[in-house]
Amino acid sequence: MPSKEELLKEAGSSSDPARAEALYKEILASSVSEHASTEAREAELLRQESALIKLGELYRDHKCVAVLTATNEILSGTRKALRM
Repeated sequence: MPSKEELLKEAGSSSDPARAEALYKEILASSVSEHASTEAREAELLRQESALIKLGELYRDHKCVAVLTATNEILSGTRKALRM
């Protein structure tokens, strides 16, 4: 299984918007282990933040505005995780 970093790079270089979307969503769906070091958790959250931004740009560029409303759940979860 490719690392999250590799998935992020693959999604960014994909010419297929549906494939890129699936990869970004896979990154966002992964959970951060509570037993991981602080550095590992921060790195994973940064990857998820990057994936979320890139997913938003993908939707913006492909005029999929309706799907952006679905990301509210992800955003609220990320904010809670960052406060921990």
